[in-house]
Amino acid sequence: MSIAAPTRWHEVVDALVTQARALPGARAAGDDLDPDDLLVLDGPEVWLTGDTARRILVVGWTLDDDRDNGEASQVVATLGRAKRDETGFVICQAIAQTGSLELPDASYTEPRMTAKALRDLAFGVFATVADLLRADPSLGLATARMFADIGERLTPRQYLTDTGAVCSVEFQVRYDTRI
Repeated sequence: MSIAAPTRWHEVVDALVTQARALPGARAAGDDLDPDDLLVLDGPEVWLTGDTARRILVVGWTLDDDRDNGEASQVVATLGRAKRDETGFVICQAIAQTGSLELPDASYTEPRMTAKALRDLAFGVFATVADLLRADPSLGLATARMFADIGERLTPRQYLTDTGAVCSVEFQVRYDTRI
């Protein structure tokens, strides 16, 4: 007799990290590949790596210390209480950063790292996750029912740090499953 998992929240995080790292042009922390690759971090890895990629996806983590990294709730789904329906979400961050931000200049023909270019990079990371979910809403999880998509809340932020400019897009990956 197999024992049902008490929740699938952790499985959703694992699947998002695994699938995002498997995308062309993506990598894990410490992989010495192209610095323009998408760096995919699993939650608290964001504080453990000195990796400075231009584009970053953080799965299961929020930049706000006073907020949760996700949520899950369950209701009884069948008679006899053998099955439960779970709805939850995982907080993700799509981040773009640069050492310096430039002002737009119509006379300059080379690409410049303007606020718009930084925003485009961050929202490009967000779009990558949306495309991944559209391609496989089950996240490759072998379960009778799993559907994941972009959740309802999206929080863009633009700010400067001591080392440069950052644009982050905090978003939810929402899921519904049966346990």
